[in-house]
Amino acid sequence: MHPGTSTGTRYASNARRHGLVLPKYMRKASWRLMVKTMNREAARFIQSRFGELRVSEARYEDLLSEADQQYPAYLKLLEETLLLSISEV
Repeated sequence: MHPGTSTGTRYASNARRHGLVLPKYMRKASWRLMVKTMNREAARFIQSRFGELRVSEARYEDLLSEADQQYPAYLKLLEETLLLSISEV
């Protein structure tokens, strides 16, 4: 580990070096698919966007439950999207 280098910077540098999609773009793509299958609050919760949430302890438990219920629909859409992309190549 290099002093003063954040984990995100190292991941991005590694992605560039190997010709991979940058992590920030993966997060954006993930967000777009998530909001198609679940409410925005649950998607923010899953992506740890806590700065955008107003969460009490009781609401945290509700969001955890909502995320658990809605996540399988996101995974199904993700799988369908990836399979469609792979078949087009």
